[in-house]
Amino acid sequence: MQNQLLSTFFSGLLCTILLFALAFAAVLFVRLCVYYIKTNAPAAAKKEEKPEQPAAKAQSEPADETPAAPKRARPRRRVHTIEIRPDEINRIYVAEQK
Repeated sequence: MQNQLLSTFFSGLLCTILLFALAFAAVLFVRLCVYYIKTNAPAAAKKEEKPEQPAAKAQSEPADETPAAPKRARPRRRVHTIEIRPDEINRIYVAEQK
């Protein structure tokens, strides 16, 4: 009886460890795939995004026009921490700087 109980305990523990290792390996594999796709896919997508000029327009007009440069993202403002004492302050107004 005791020998059977120990054998089921150890086999259950071994199965739990193996399932954990399998799940860990699966998560690692999926994360590596996502990382690979994120790092390599944008280079291929940028090549495909270039709009081609129609053949009639390209032949009739010279290509003097340069495409508009994409807007650059605004740099983030640095946020400072402040201390608020609720017994002294009952309202807070936030003004947006332009």
